[in-house]
Order: sequence, then structure tokens, then C-alpha cells
Amino acid sequence: MNASEDINHAVLGIETAGRTRSVALATPAGLVAEISINADRDHSRQLLPEIEALLEKTATGPDDLAAIAVSSGPGSFTGLRIGMACAKGLARSMNLPLFTVPTLDGLAAQAGHSPLPICAVSQARKNELYLGRYQSRFPALPERTGDYLALAPAKVTELIKTPTLFIGVPGYEDYGLETILGENFIAADPRIYTSRAAAIATLALGMLQRGEKPAPDDAEPLYVKVSQAEENLRAET
Repeated sequence: MNASEDINHAVLGIETAGRTRSVALATPAGLVAEISINADRDHSRQLLPEIEALLEKTATGPDDLAAIAVSSGPGSFTGLRIGMACAKGLARSMNLPLFTVPTLDGLAAQAGHSPLPICAVSQARKNELYLGRYQSRFPALPERTGDYLALAPAKVTELIKTPTLFIGVPGYEDYGLETILGENFIAADPRIYTSRAAAIATLALGMLQRGEKPAPDDAEPLYVKVSQAEENLRAET
């Protein structure tokens, strides 16, 4: 890595909450490198080798890293557990702070500065959507304006009353949002639909620069709804 990239403040980002497995390295100078694979399987076998490949290709050693960042959800329960376990292991072994960044915050950040309100969505179980609403306040990144929610697509009309930029789940037609919302539905560029580790690392970098240093043991996934396993257990009791 080039010294001008301030490698002593590099953040390694990990994203496994959705369909894309992604790892990235970011510094105050910008994104250094990213590996993103559009596959929601094999996270447990491929994630660590991809991190090792990223660090090797960028000539980044443990002493060059200032923090680890991981997408904390909501998202795939299995994906979140794998990403979180890997991030905790790396942070503990290298004595680094571990930032947990909500997945929907990362998606909203990918939309950049929008004159419209932003709605970040990702796939949930039972044909529901995870949803977060944001507002851009230039030059800052989008700020969340409500709770993280899990709800049926038809319920989105109760929240979205004005033209809104949607970013997240590829193939909105599967959920009928465009039909449900009409002129209030504005689709973001399809190239930024999927969550990326670059956004996770960049948001964590801002936290690091503000002096935050969360401990790895404090990191927990963000579950907006209980897992299917917990639902099944409750049904049996």
C-alpha cells in the first residue's frame, strides 16, 4: 500500500448479511480494494480465504489495520453469524476494535447524496422486507429517520407518502413495490442494489475518526425479528 493512503488508519470491512459476500479495505484516502461475490452460499468456507487474498493483494499486514468492521444486519441469520464470528476472531487476534454497521445503513450510504428521501430494503423471511428510512443532509451521509422494520410489502404504503429513492433488493418486481407505491417509488441504479463491504468499512472509518473504539466482545448481530429457529421453538412450547 502507498504511504499516502494512511495505512495506519485502514479498516477491513466484511459483508455477509445478504446475497453478496464482500470484503473491502478502506482508508481516509478512499477505497483501496474490494472483493465481492454474488453468492449467498459457502460463506463459512470462502470468507476467510477471500480476506487473506485481499490483504495479500494490497500488501496489508496486521500492523496496517486500525479496525475491523462487519455488517450487523438485519439480514440472513446464517450469514450474519458467520460474518460476526469471523470479524470477532480477527479483531481479538489482532487486538483491534470491531465496529458493527447496520446493513441498511450501508445500503443507504451507497445511494450517496439524494434530494429525495431514501428507503433501504433487504430480503426477509416469509416474503417480508427489512426496511430503513433515511434523509440526506449534504455533505453528510444519509441519516436514519425511523426504526428498522420488518414488514410485508403491502404495508410499505403506510410509511411512504412522497417520492422516495429505493435501494436494496434486486428485482423489486418480486415484491410489487413499484405497483404498490406508484409515483412514490423511485428505483436507485441497479448497480448499487446489493450491499457492499466498501460502504461498511467507510462508515466504520468515520466512527473510528470520531474516536470510537468498540470492543470485539460487545459486537452483536442486529435482529429485527426472531429467527425461524426461535419461532419454531416458541411454537413447540
